[in-house]
Amino acid sequence: MITVRTPAIQSGAQFENIAPALGIEFVPQTGFQSNHRAIIESLGAESLVDFRVTASVETSALESLSGVQEVRVETDRVILHVESAHTALPLILDWSRDAGVAIDDLRTHRPNLEDVFVSLTGRQLRDG
Repeated sequence: MITVRTPAIQSGAQFENIAPALGIEFVPQTGFQSNHRAIIESLGAESLVDFRVTASVETSALESLSGVQEVRVETDRVILHVESAHTALPLILDWSRDAGVAIDDLRTHRPNLEDVFVSLTGRQLRDG
């Protein structure tokens, strides 16, 4: 008998149905998904807002915006951990106008494991 331990995934149900016929014991590990989510949630941010700037940025003004939890500057990019992207975006655009800092290539996304890595190490995965 072969034992296969896999993260709980949709195709796992299909595999579980044919595994006995192949002599394979299927043991889903549901803890992986919940640990994965818990690690991401440890960032404390619902969303990340990432944009390129054309001038140097005074981070204290961004840190004082309502809902901004963390500000990180990487070369010409600013990454904000925010409680809510839809609430933070108008405030960021107002800051940009008032500070005279042009914003380009604005993106938002939900935090992922790479964001956790960067937050803990201060380095991108591709930095080596």
